[in-house]
Amino acid sequence: MPSTFWSRWGARLAAVGLVASLACLALGASSLAAALVLASFAAACFSTKRSLNLQIGAGFVVGLAAGAATWWIPEGAKHMGAVDDTGWLFVRLLKMLVGPLVFLAIASGLARLGSTSSLGRMGAITFALYFSTMFVAVATGLIMVNLFEPGANTQLLSLPFFRGLLEQTTPAPAGTALGFREFVGDLLQNPLSALASPNPPILGLVFFGMLLGIALIRTGEQTRALREFIDSAYAVVLWMIGIFVRLAPLGVMAIVWSLVGSMASDGPRSGMTSMITAAREVGGFIALVFVATSIHAFVTLPAFAWFLAGLHPRRLLAGVSEALLVAFSTSSSAATLPVTTRNVEQNLGVPAHVTHFVLPLGATVNMDGTALYEAIAALFIAALFGMELSLGDQLTVFGMSMLMAAGAPAIPSAGMVTMVVVLQAVDLPAEAVALLIPLDRLLDTIRTMANVEGDAVVAVCVAGVTHGNEQMTAEDP
Repeated sequence: MPSTFWSRWGARLAAVGLVASLACLALGASSLAAALVLASFAAACFSTKRSLNLQIGAGFVVGLAAGAATWWIPEGAKHMGAVDDTGWLFVRLLKMLVGPLVFLAIASGLARLGSTSSLGRMGAITFALYFSTMFVAVATGLIMVNLFEPGANTQLLSLPFFRGLLEQTTPAPAGTALGFREFVGDLLQNPLSALASPNPPILGLVFFGMLLGIALIRTGEQTRALREFIDSAYAVVLWMIGIFVRLAPLGVMAIVWSLVGSMASDGPRSGMTSMITAAREVGGFIALVFVATSIHAFVTLPAFAWFLAGLHPRRLLAGVSEALLVAFSTSSSAATLPVTTRNVEQNLGVPAHVTHFVLPLGATVNMDGTALYEAIAALFIAALFGMELSLGDQLTVFGMSMLMAAGAPAIPSAGMVTMVVVLQAVDLPAEAVALLIPLDRLLDTIRTMANVEGDAVVAVCVAGVTHGNEQMTAEDP
């Protein structure tokens, strides 16, 4: 919610800044004009009560238009220092929290599992099913992306934008394999130095976070104060991520502006050709995400419900259709939880004591669609930058996609932070997340539907395994 000052003066400052930028452009001061456009857009975002999704969409459109406008300015791409710096700063803010997020999310999440041990068989079945559905989701994504290879043999590597990102990473030489000593060395890192590193060793933080979480479970009441401290620190990191996400519209605008502005190597005609090529590459990626997620949502998850609970796929999809529509419109599993609970209990006959445990837990840790998306996105980015990931790298993507999806903060657009973690785990340029941010809101709709459906299917399966499936199959068509 904007403050009183910004509510009253933000829009006016934005209008004044826009007029001033046009004046600077007419006088030939392109760099100052670009800086004023950025400031004007930031003032407009901070003063509006519109949703963050709408602001990000507006940032994409404005960045697209401003980037295309630079094609008609002599050497326009050389006058965008403020634009490039803004995009770089936004990505650096996201990277700054990668280490603390990974460490605290895993340690806090594992420590909380100690409270579910008393649930016995139902708790074990629930976690096994959540792991299984997410495992199959990531496998589906990796198989699809290896079959169709979106982004391979791209012509975009010649653009200054992509060359700049490639210069910021040092991938392993082609043909080198990760040996046992190197792998163990990546795992056994000093956690304090890892957290202080500008490019933290992700596997080391994951391993130490898991060890700490298990230790907190085993030590019980002796370390309750430490568990509470870690939970509090995790809450602080989530709050900071929420603040940085509020800057996403400005970051998206600057990144798209920089990308589109770098496309015109030989005038507006070459810029338009490059944009069409980029749209084709991105369009193939979007189509693959939709197809792979649809396979998981309409084939894999109904198969789980049918084989483990005897629930017909048509009845499953009809029973949760209301929750899926709410998930599509809100892009939030947590916001959809009340509707999901009502649908699963009333339409599918799952007992309340099952839904009250399984569904809230699923809204936190079960993210089939998110894990599938992050696996596809990592390999798409690798192909886009001409980097071939080995089998070991893809297995790392497999595991990190599952871990980061389970630990993703329950706030809008927070997936961009966990995506940075997945990219860094296989030495891909974290700045490449800039290419995915403008697409995030579109793809978030369908992956949230898969997340919600996965929660419902696990609730149905838990009820079927622990209570029998007579009630759920009685009205099958």
